[in-house]
Amino acid sequence: MSTAVNEVMFGKIGRLKHTFRYSAQPVISRENVAEHSFWTAMIGITIAYEILDRIAPKVALKAIVHDIEECMTGDLVRDMKYANPDTREAIAKVEKEFIGRLLAPMNQPGVRILQEWTDSKDNTLAGQIVKLSDTLSVVQYCTKEMELGNTNLTEIKDACTSLIMQMNITGELGEIAWHALEETKDRWNRNA
Repeated sequence: MSTAVNEVMFGKIGRLKHTFRYSAQPVISRENVAEHSFWTAMIGITIAYEILDRIAPKVALKAIVHDIEECMTGDLVRDMKYANPDTREAIAKVEKEFIGRLLAPMNQPGVRILQEWTDSKDNTLAGQIVKLSDTLSVVQYCTKEMELGNTNLTEIKDACTSLIMQMNITGELGEIAWHALEETKDRWNRNA
C-alpha cells in the first residue's frame, strides 16, 4: 500500500477506535465507532447468511464503512443529528464533503470506499440489512448496558426499537427483525 493509503487508513480512519459513542449519556462500558462498525458487520453477515449467502461480503463491506466519516466528525448525538430535515440535510452534506476529502488521497480504493459508504444503507437488500444491523447493534449495546445495571439508555433503545418497526421490513428480513426485537425485549424485561 502507498504512503497516502496508509496515512488515511491508519492515521485517520484508525481514529475510529478513539471516537466514542453515546457521548451525552452515562455508560458503564464505553463503545467506540470501530467496535460499533464491527458489530454492525457481524450482525449483518449473520442475517445475510440466513437470507441470501452471496450478499454477505457486500453487507460486511457496507457495514464496516457505514460510519467512517465519524473519524472526522465524531459521533454526533442522534437528537441533534435528526432534529429536523434541514439539520439532517446540512449534516449529510458536511459528512459527504469530509469523507470525500478523507478518501481522495487513496485514489481508486478511495473512490470505491466512498461509493460503498454512499450506498451503505441504500434500498438494496444488502443496504436494508446494514440499516437494520446498525440499529440492532445500538439496541444490543443498550441491552448490555441494562444488564450491567445502567438504565440511562432506555430512551435510546426504545427509539431504535420504534425505528426498526417503522422500517416496514417484510419477508425473511422482517421476521429476523421481529425475532431480534422480541429476544431483546425478553432480556430487557428480565433485567428491569
